[in-house]
Amino acid sequence: MEFQPVIYLIDDNVTLRDLMKMSVERKGYQVRTYSTAPEFLDDYDPVLPGCIVVDLYMPGMNGLALQEEVIKRGFEAPVIFVTGQGDTDMEAQARAAGAIGFLVKPYRSEQLIELIQRALA
Repeated sequence: MEFQPVIYLIDDNVTLRDLMKMSVERKGYQVRTYSTAPEFLDDYDPVLPGCIVVDLYMPGMNGLALQEEVIKRGFEAPVIFVTGQGDTDMEAQARAAGAIGFLVKPYRSEQLIELIQRALA
């Protein structure tokens, strides 16, 4: 049985999360959204193919901590980071742990779609 990929969007900013969701859905992807990393971890189904798009800076568990937890749990979904603050040390840490991409807000929706397509390839 083949499943349609799911794009998991985790961002504490509801406006940005909704904008990301609309642009990704316009390309035909199934999207699930979350305002916190723990909310995502409680809902994530590792059987479904897909990728994780996560804000780097969130209250509580930030994007890097989520990436660590995803790796620790053996989830194979690729991770794409989005952030409002470019931080080369954090980007290097994210990429070293296997992040597919790192976008600094504001970015063009086409950039996010390209990274999602690369993550799912």
